[in-house]
Amino acid sequence: MPVETDILKLLQVFLLLAFLGVTGLFLILSVIHRRRLLGVLVSVPTGTFFGIPARPVVFAAVLLAILGAGILAGATVSPFLIAGYILGAVCWGAATHISTTILVFDYGLVTGLIDRDASLLWNRVEDYFCRDKNRFQDLYVFFYRDERGKQRRFEVAVPRAYVTEFSQVVDDILETRFTARMQRRTTRRAFKGL
Repeated sequence: MPVETDILKLLQVFLLLAFLGVTGLFLILSVIHRRRLLGVLVSVPTGTFFGIPARPVVFAAVLLAILGAGILAGATVSPFLIAGYILGAVCWGAATHISTTILVFDYGLVTGLIDRDASLLWNRVEDYFCRDKNRFQDLYVFFYRDERGKQRRFEVAVPRAYVTEFSQVVDDILETRFTARMQRRTTRRAFKGL
């Protein structure tokens, strides 16, 4: 029996160290990727719990519930394991918050630091509109052409608390471009008849 207990304790420590290693690496990579992006005009957190996505928050809640149930049942829980899993949940939450924040720049926007397809350059946008997605978010839909000239759609869900700031920057950038393009077309048509 003592050998099985030792193996179980060793497995617990190994799983904890693996979890801390993965979440710590995720946090470090997220910070490095975010620090490379300069000139942010607007930063919009997209998570459901104060800008943190749901999965890390649910994990921390389940962890605390299991901890509470264990304490009420009279089980002894290692403070090392508790602190380690809480630290892992914090690293996971911080990394997810950083990597899913919408970043708006003069040249485009980025909706995810990890996915290459999660960015859009303003000079590719041909049209856009905004509509209510639900009572917490507005959905911005951008139509653009990719490198091969194929028509694409790019959707960004913006929390209501950030819609005014986000729409002001997007409108300033895109409406200026669209107005200038329309004026050039109108001027060309006006001179064709002469």
